[in-house]
Order: sequence, then C-alpha cells, then structure tokens
Amino acid sequence: MSPNNIPTIHIGIDVAKLTLQLDPLHLKGLAQVPNSPAGLQRLLKALKRLKDCRVHVLCEATGGYERALTEALHEAGITLSVLNPARVKAFARVLGQESKTDALDALVLTRFGQQINPKPSLQPSLRQRELAQMITRRNQLVDLLVMEKKPRPHPPAAQPPKAGQGHTRPSGRAHRPA
Repeated sequence: MSPNNIPTIHIGIDVAKLTLQLDPLHLKGLAQVPNSPAGLQRLLKALKRLKDCRVHVLCEATGGYERALTEALHEAGITLSVLNPARVKAFARVLGQESKTDALDALVLTRFGQQINPKPSLQPSLRQRELAQMITRRNQLVDLLVMEKKPRPHPPAAQPPKAGQGHTRPSGRAHRPA
C-alpha cells in the first residue's frame, strides 16, 4: 500500500481528571483507561496494535488534564490534535447531539476528526512547556492573592451582658459591681 493510500483512523478521547474515555470502535472494546501512567501505557499498546493505518487521536484542551496524554502520544509518534472545546461543542450541536456523557463526547470527537480532519498539534518545545507551567503557577498565585484580599465576614459581635447579670468569673460565680 502506498503512503497516500493508507487509511487514517480517527480516535476520540474525552479527557477527565481521573479517566480517559475512548471511542472503543477500533480499540477492540477498550472504552476507558485511568488518566495515569499505567493507563497511558495501556492506551499506547492498544494504539500500536492498529496496523496498516495512520492513527489520529483527537482530544479537547481541558486546562491541563490532557498534558500527560499529549506528551505520551507525541513521544510515541502518534498524530494528535488538541481541539478547542467550543469548536467541538458547536460541531456536536450541528449533529444534534444534545446529550453530554464522556462516552458520547469521545464519539463526537471521532466524528469531528473524520469530517473535519483537523491539523495535528505540534509538540511544544521544552521551553514552551516550562513557560506554560510558570504561567499556570502565576495564575494560581494571582487567584490566591485575590482570595486573601477579599474582606472576610466578621464573626457576630459579642452581646454585652444584660443589666443585673454582671460578668461571670472563671469560678462560675457572678461578679457584682460594688
């Protein structure tokens, strides 16, 4: 088969903090793996079993949860597109896909790849990754500073003792003014 005739298989992956939800069609029923080093290894094994085709993985930018996945796929030489979630959501609406589950999101990502065939995302350089980490940390610190500067609600003011009750001594007996 010539390089131009090799079919491309698009595989959508919905990324969450703890899991990667996969479109299981081409992965022999593998539908979910943990978003962990062990889960990524399992996914890479499944992707490498796909022969006589180009694999193009699609996921959404999730604010950082996709980082380990993208690094693992780039290192393995697997084509990857990290997509703008708003663009994918608009595509899902066009398809009439109103339901929102991780499994459906993975299928929508696969269909997005099949119909749109987005450009692959380039692997960021080491310097770009370092800068991204510094920006993330700066944003965390700015958020923390904003929280610290917000006025805190004051605890309810202590009520003065009512007339004739006086103050209580540590011994528990009332102190009566002379």
